[in-house]
Amino acid sequence: MTIHQLPVGDSFVALEIPSSCRVRRPTAAGVAMSPEWLRKSLHAALQDPVDYPSLSDACFPDDRIVLAVEAGLPEAGPVVAAVLSYLLESGVSPARVQVLLASEPGLRLEVHNEIQRLDVAIDVREHHARDRSDMAYLAADRAARPVYLNRALCDADLVMTIGCLRCPSPIVYGGLPGGVFPAFSDEASQIRFARRSAMGARKDAHRLQQQANEAQWLFGARFGVLTIPAAQEGVCRVLAGDRERITEKGREAYEQVWNSVLEGFSRVVVATLTGGQRSQTWDNVVRCLECASRVATEDAAIVLCTKVAVAPPEDCPVPRDRVYMMSDVEADAIEAQGITPIRDVHEIANLCRKSDSCILLDHAQFRWPESPQRAIHDTVAR
Repeated sequence: MTIHQLPVGDSFVALEIPSSCRVRRPTAAGVAMSPEWLRKSLHAALQDPVDYPSLSDACFPDDRIVLAVEAGLPEAGPVVAAVLSYLLESGVSPARVQVLLASEPGLRLEVHNEIQRLDVAIDVREHHARDRSDMAYLAADRAARPVYLNRALCDADLVMTIGCLRCPSPIVYGGLPGGVFPAFSDEASQIRFARRSAMGARKDAHRLQQQANEAQWLFGARFGVLTIPAAQEGVCRVLAGDRERITEKGREAYEQVWNSVLEGFSRVVVATLTGGQRSQTWDNVVRCLECASRVATEDAAIVLCTKVAVAPPEDCPVPRDRVYMMSDVEADAIEAQGITPIRDVHEIANLCRKSDSCILLDHAQFRWPESPQRAIHDTVAR
C-alpha cells in the first residue's frame, strides 16, 4: 500500500492505493506569491501595462473609476487592495473610485476586510442581476437582444476589469476572463448562459462566446487585470493592460503552470477540487470533471473529491456514466444529477483496487492535461 496525500478543499485526505495499481500524478502547480510580492507585482504591471498607457498617465483626477471584480478571483482582497493603493498613490481621489463585485458568497467580506487596511473610505457594491434599477441599457446585439449592464459601469469614465484565467473548458463558459458580460448583466442574460446542459454547452460554446465578445465590444472597456492562479487559492503571476493582449500572454503563462502531459488514459481518475468555500462551486465541479475526462477511458470511473456544500443547480446533467463524488451535499441531490455519492476515501481505494492504474489530479479545477492519445482523439473528433 502507498499513501497519497490529496489536497481537498482547504485540507488534505490520505488515500491508500495498492502497490499493484500504477499511479500517475502531474507535477505540482505554481508557487503562490507572498502578499507583499503580489502588491509589488501589481503596481509594476499597472505602471507598465501591455499595449496601454500607464494608469497614472491615462487617468485624470476627476475621472470616475470602477473596478469590476469577477467571481472566483483568487486572493480577491489583496488584489483589489493593491490596485486601489496604486490608484491612490497616483493621485486618484478615493471618492472617485467604486469597487463593483460580482455576486458571490464571501467575496464582499474578503474585499471589505482588505480595503479597511488602507484606512480610506471606498464605495464597495455588489452586483444584483435581479435589480432592474441597477441596470442600464447599452445597445442591442446582432440578434436584436437588448444588452444590459450594471449602471455603475455605464456611468464610469474608466472601467478596470479584474479577473482570473481558467482552463479552456467548453462546458463552463461565462464570457472572457475578466469580462463584464454576462457577469455584470441582467438576470435574463445570466440565465441564458447558465441554463445549458453539459452536452448542449459543447455545441453552443462558440455561439455563447460570440455573444459575450459582442457585448464586450459594444461596451468598449479595454483595460483589465488578469491573475494566473496558483495552488490553494493563491496567485503566481499578474498581468495588466489591453484585455485581449493580456489574455493572449496569460494563456501562455497559464499553460506553463497548469498544462501537463500524461501518457495514455486510465480506467480510474481521481480529481480534487481545492480551496475554501468560495472555490467549492458547481462550475468548478464541472471543470474538474472536464479535466478528468481528458485522461479517462470511455468506461472509466471518475472520482471528484470536493467540499461542495450547496445543492447542484437545475439542468446540470452529467455527460458520462460512472462519475462518483465526495462532498457535503445530501446524497439524494447528488444522485439526481446521475452522480454516485461517496462518503469517504475508503470507497475511492476500493475503486483503485479494481484497476491496474489510476491518475491523480490535484487542483483539477485549474488543470488541462494533455496526452498524445488525446491529441489524436481531438483531431479525429474535429
